[in-house]
Order: sequence, then C-alpha cells, then structure tokens
Amino acid sequence: MKHLFALLLSVALLTACDNVQTQGQAAAQRIMKENVIVPDSYEAVETRVDSLYADINFNMNAFSIAKRILTIEGNAPRMSGQSPTGGVVAELESRIRALDSHLDKGAFEGWRLHHRYRAANVQGKVLDEEVIIFVDPEMKECRGILDLSNGKAEEVERLRKIIARALNNVSTPTEQE
Repeated sequence: MKHLFALLLSVALLTACDNVQTQGQAAAQRIMKENVIVPDSYEAVETRVDSLYADINFNMNAFSIAKRILTIEGNAPRMSGQSPTGGVVAELESRIRALDSHLDKGAFEGWRLHHRYRAANVQGKVLDEEVIIFVDPEMKECRGILDLSNGKAEEVERLRKIIARALNNVSTPTEQE
C-alpha cells in the first residue's frame, strides 16, 4: 500500500512539474513574440522554469533603481559639481534598502523563466538571445525582462553589486569592469 501511494504521489508531482514547464514555455513564447523586433522571425530554443520567491536580488524595482545609480556613476566625470556618491546616489540606495525592508522575504511571487531564443534584428540578421522573464504566479502577467545577451549579463552582475552595496550601506562608486 505504501508503495502504491508513493507511486501515485510521484506521478502527480511529475504531472504538476510538466504542467508548470509547459505553461512556462507558452508564457515565454507569448511574451517574447510581443517584445521582439521581428515577431515572425522568433523561434524558441529552450525554457527553464524556476520558482520566484521575494528576494531583493530578483526585484525589478531594485534593478531599475540600481540602473539609475549605474548611469549616474558612469556619467559622474561629466556631471559638474556632483559627486558620484553624493546625495542623489545616497537617496537611491536608501530606496533600495526601503524596498528590501518591505519585502515579504521567502513569499512565493511567481516564476522566473530562463529563455533562449532566436530572432531577427532590424537588419534582418538572426541572433541567439537569452533573457530571464519574471511572471506572476498564473504566468499571465510579465513583471519584467532581464536581457542576458551580448554582454548584458555583466551589467546584471554590476546591478546586483550596486544592490548589495546599498544593503550594506557602503557608498563607494561601482567598479568599472
């Protein structure tokens, strides 16, 4: 009897996992067809689905703020009279800390879809691309897309370092890599 129960439970879990994977693939394809430059050229290559739990390192608002900090620090030599670690950056870092303090850490927020695909650019050249798509628990709403193609994965890592710096309240400029 125990073996039969274990077998039925295993089948149910495998079916549920397969259903989530299938839904994730469909969601990624739908979202990317809406976002690529030449939708007719879009071809899905691979999609991996991961659970997304509340974590500042995967918060699209935190990424957006970190991107503003990165831009300010990148333009700092051209900005007159403003230190890259001055008031604007300090305020943005405090906003990241506020976001982190309001997160319900560990709460299920949806899904991360790691998606590789091919699509044509404006010149018609077909490129291999990779993104992480953040979607709600029902996989209906896209909450954000992180582009990991063409060196952009390094930018994502710089953004994560800015977030970590903000959380540690360290106010030194981001290293240029």
